[in-house]
Amino acid sequence: MIMIEILFWLFIFLIFYAYLGYPLLLALLAVFLRKPVEKSDITPSVSLLISAYNEEKVIKQKIENSLSLDYPKEKLEIVVISDASTDRTNEIAGAYCSPRRICLRYDNTPLSQDGGVKLLVQPERMGKTAGLNQAVPMATGEIIVFTDANAMFRKDALRKLVRPFADKSIGFVSGVTEYISKGNTGINEGMGIYSKLELFIKTKESRIGSVVGADGAIFAIRKNLYEHLHSDHINDFIIPIQIAKKGFRGIQEDEAVCLEESASSSKGEFKRQTRIINRCIKGLVSEWTILSPFKWKLFALELFSHKVLKWLVPFLMVSVFFLNLLLMFHGIIYNIIFLCQLSFYLFVAVEILVEKNNVRVHLFSLPYQFCFLNYAILKGWISFIRGNVDTVWTPERG
Repeated sequence: MIMIEILFWLFIFLIFYAYLGYPLLLALLAVFLRKPVEKSDITPSVSLLISAYNEEKVIKQKIENSLSLDYPKEKLEIVVISDASTDRTNEIAGAYCSPRRICLRYDNTPLSQDGGVKLLVQPERMGKTAGLNQAVPMATGEIIVFTDANAMFRKDALRKLVRPFADKSIGFVSGVTEYISKGNTGINEGMGIYSKLELFIKTKESRIGSVVGADGAIFAIRKNLYEHLHSDHINDFIIPIQIAKKGFRGIQEDEAVCLEESASSSKGEFKRQTRIINRCIKGLVSEWTILSPFKWKLFALELFSHKVLKWLVPFLMVSVFFLNLLLMFHGIIYNIIFLCQLSFYLFVAVEILVEKNNVRVHLFSLPYQFCFLNYAILKGWISFIRGNVDTVWTPERG
């Protein structure tokens, strides 16, 4: 019974450490281990890579947004990577091409000659990562910026994003996505809290060393640090790891901001989170040596605390529940904790029921979001164990 009690309290500690303890530890370390970054108003040549699949509803707005950015036009290359889109995405993007920036298919066949954008069309669906593997070697910029078709940059976002590259130790820079709520879903408020916590963690990680992941909608790397990725790896997680292994830092630039609509439904957000976790786990397995604290020290601690431990929380939650059952008659504290667990899951059940009627109960949104995310993580694990890894995506646009 002693071993059961030890495991019970250890698992509770790990759950709280993953979501509260680690941010507090970072806040403490940031006081003593600050690593300043040299920033300057530099304007290196930039290749902006826009990943797209059937984005006819937003691709025009994205291209116009990219063309209007406050950045020297002669130093900005815009490339739309179409993953075998079957709607009007290629037609719309092709209308912006010009002789100076020849539009190319995957097989180098010219598409059109009118505008100022490059278009790379994959002849069959191979996924975002496969498209990047083709586009990056063709890109002309010193700095590669990755973004999505539905992520709209603020006018000064590029200038802010490249400033930290004045520091030779910086290998990648992640911007920040601000989500615009769309629809009245039960996930919006919880996702806002989760996003703020992620923002806090990445800001503190930047101050003491390196962030362990990037924002896929807006992040930049030095082109010469890019490595060919496996098609089922997720670029905004694996690229930072690969760059860290080369001895470079990665930071979050809070002033480089893009806007993006949040998922219009819980179902859509759940699918997105499950796909992300599935591919991150797959990628980490291939890069598992980065978790060695003897070789990678602080970065290994950050990666384990920020990512790996959170991916283990669903299993810890289930374990705590059943261990609590075994300890029910071994002290009043265990009875109280069990009642707290039941109340917590009851709140979640109520939120699920009321969400179906488009009603939001603010008191229950946080426990609902916590379980929502951890269920998505669990589904990601199940998919990974079954050998299913999603390499393609389907955007959900209202």
